[in-house]
Amino acid sequence: MYGSEKMDKIKKLNTDMWAEEGSNVENSRKPYIVYTEKMSIYSKDLSEMSDEQKVSKIREFRNSTFPPEVVERLEKVDQELALDKERDITYKEKYDDLVNDSSLNEEEKKEKINSLQNEIYGKNSDSLRRREAMNAGKSDLMKSLGK
Repeated sequence: MYGSEKMDKIKKLNTDMWAEEGSNVENSRKPYIVYTEKMSIYSKDLSEMSDEQKVSKIREFRNSTFPPEVVERLEKVDQELALDKERDITYKEKYDDLVNDSSLNEEEKKEKINSLQNEIYGKNSDSLRRREAMNAGKSDLMKSLGK
């Protein structure tokens, strides 16, 4: 079912359960609950939209639910997450290029990878190295267990 159909059924259910008090019950919910429910109710609609349409619809939900300063903070977080994702994609591409560079020996690859991590992640490069070491250890363990 699409979001508008779900909303109609919810509205009818509220009216059936609460009669005239249905709108009071609906309006007493906290904004974050309203927003997350809307996102859930419209999940099918959102999954069928282009990225641009999805961003527009989510902005519409936010503007109808939150005050402008909250919408602004949410959009700032979205921008930061997009930058992080872009940074990670860039790192992965350059990392793969280094790993697959047959002109480098293993020591040179390690050195260039460390340099790349420092360049892209700066002060967070050590935590990236720890995370990658843990993932490599997990992968090795799974291989040794035959999984």
